Amino acid sequence: MEDNNPLAEPYFTEKEREWIRGTFKNNTFALKTLRKFFLPAFTHDDPIGQVEDMWSKLGTSLGQMHPQDREITILAYTRMMEHLRGKLAELQIIAITEEDAEAVTTEKERKGSSK
Repeated sequence: MEDNNPLAEPYFTEKEREWIRGTFKNNTFALKTLRKFFLPAFTHDDPIGQVEDMWSKLGTSLGQMHPQDREITILAYTRMMEHLRGKLAELQIIAITEEDAEAVTTEKERKGSSK
């Protein structure tokens, strides 16, 4: 009996994984550029007005927010940053994972689920 559960399928198709490998394998420049884009780190050398993050888009300062709203905003921002860091790390992991290792894992899973 064939399993039609979409959760049983890998999230990324092999074609998508191939694209990730082709783009990011041995390409720390691309990953660092994405990190700068999504997770900007400010220095005193940055050109004024050219580097922004979510805080600059809030339109109001945290000091003007109700304490509960401020707490929720900071928590949401922190979790979003953790998520983005994790996803950038996942791109790097997928990029260095070889197709052969994935095929072996898939075959082991297939054998294990047929028992």
